[in-house]
Amino acid sequence: MGSFLINGQSRRYQKLKGLLSNNRIGKIRNWQWTATKTWRPQAYYEQNDWRATWNGEGGGILINQASHHIDLIAWLFGMPQKVYAHLKYGSQRDITVDDDVTTVLRYANGMSGVFTTRTHDFFGADRLEILGDKGKIVIENGDSMNIKVFDQEEQLWSKELDISEFKAIEENAPLYQEKFLEFQDVGQNPYVNIMENFTENITKNIPLYATREDGERNVELINAIYLSDWLQKEMDIPFDHSLYLEKLNEIMRNERED
Repeated sequence: MGSFLINGQSRRYQKLKGLLSNNRIGKIRNWQWTATKTWRPQAYYEQNDWRATWNGEGGGILINQASHHIDLIAWLFGMPQKVYAHLKYGSQRDITVDDDVTTVLRYANGMSGVFTTRTHDFFGADRLEILGDKGKIVIENGDSMNIKVFDQEEQLWSKELDISEFKAIEENAPLYQEKFLEFQDVGQNPYVNIMENFTENITKNIPLYATREDGERNVELINAIYLSDWLQKEMDIPFDHSLYLEKLNEIMRNERED
């Protein structure tokens, strides 16, 4: 499932996956992930000719820094049915690829999600909020998790409130359980973990952290986001891969000619 699940962050997201799979906060209504702790100065892009180019890297922040978040989104919530995206290209840096991304994801079960990332926010944050029928989970900066769970679904207890109780709800909050978890990153270099897992898969048949299918799913979602912005329309998943390739080749050709 990518480097987020292989390095020190694995425990928190595996914990989160378990909570969601066990319906700890009920049916998920929507989620929102602001992942802007990805600030990069111009010098970062000028280290190598291939960086932040369509011909050398194949894209910008979506392909590079935010691909790990996209990986987790697909793993935690599954693949969306539809994607609508708004991207900015070289908006704050002298590059030709994306440096600012906002995308809305819609799922067949009614869930929706919003993902935002950019490389020009020096004061960036990493905050994932997941709202369910019975509560909410918030992961802040990847090192803490706040879990709030009602005794029953919000739509049920809210029906019992009269207008006076509604106005006084700050003083008489509905009953819910709250748990706060903190995580510390420990362990060796994540790339060593990757190679060890790969070796153990061959020699001991240990399951891979990330399979080929996981990688293909991640790329599928990233490409759908790009294509949505290029066409300025909401994209169904799966989509026409030949159309994506046609648009990408056109962009790469224009970049070479400039």
